[in-house]
Amino acid sequence: MEQIKILKFLKENISPLSDEFYGPRYRASVYLKDGTFLPYVLFSSEKKNIAYDKNLDYSDIEKIEKCKNAFSLDILNQIKGETLMSWTGFVVKMKDGKCFNFGTTFSFLFFDFPEGYSSSDIVEVINHSYIDENNEIKEYRKHSLEKIGDIKIYHQIDDYYICHLDKL
Repeated sequence: MEQIKILKFLKENISPLSDEFYGPRYRASVYLKDGTFLPYVLFSSEKKNIAYDKNLDYSDIEKIEKCKNAFSLDILNQIKGETLMSWTGFVVKMKDGKCFNFGTTFSFLFFDFPEGYSSSDIVEVINHSYIDENNEIKEYRKHSLEKIGDIKIYHQIDDYYICHLDKL
């Protein structure tokens, strides 16, 4: 796929993450020319990105689409600060009323999602909280991590590709 077509798609369809160091970064999914689907691709400026071992050349891309596992800027802006040291935990409420636990130690680029759901299903973020085994919303700060138990948490995805583009 031509770089100009990728740039056009990104700028017309995806809100960028802004970063003073990296510049604008876009999260998307792509199909490669060999048919391989890559659900997590970060598009970033070629000149400002550090070395990464999972680089993707834009010329290998056949098709690009929105990533279903990337929170919108509106949702990201609802997530408020670190919950506990090195942990941000929150509950997301979906359009159908169901709630799920999400958490990250650092990155907010891509997340694992419950089966049948995507980021477009989120209607609310409940910060610094989790759903316990009785399906009740609890605050992390009022309970020690040891007492929280075995709750299902959808974590950040750290296994993604970076595609460097000029003129991003």
